[in-house]
Amino acid sequence: MARMHPGEIEILENATAGERKVFRFLHDAARPDKDFIAWYEPPIGSSGAEPDFILYGNSIGLLVLEVKDWEIDQIGEVNPHTIKFWTGNKEETRTNPERQAKGYVNELMDLLREHQEFHQSTGPHTVNLFYPKSRRALGTRVIGHAQIIED
Repeated sequence: MARMHPGEIEILENATAGERKVFRFLHDAARPDKDFIAWYEPPIGSSGAEPDFILYGNSIGLLVLEVKDWEIDQIGEVNPHTIKFWTGNKEETRTNPERQAKGYVNELMDLLREHQEFHQSTGPHTVNLFYPKSRRALGTRVIGHAQIIED
């Protein structure tokens, strides 16, 4: 199991059902545990932005996960910048979750660039960070997506 921060989110009022599913999945599946650390809603940067999860693994680097509990019939128009979805009779427009996760990755990378210990120590790319990074948006209630974490 991964080392989780905090150790549990079941009792947190703001944690969604989808976030709880992803938390349990990361906790149980990220092995060996000495290689993985996961943070739930860690504040990053001067804005205090909170990605749903950041996972760090020796072999994968940093992975930012943004979890959405929307059902497929709630989702309307989607483009690279925004997503329109329905909650009850009201249409809402939000930042596309992939773009949101990308923003978190960029902010995290800016923070890490300030610390020399995260830079490559040799070669022509010493100004670059040596950690790979990635991002994903997870639709935990969208049929055909994130099935691995279904109850």
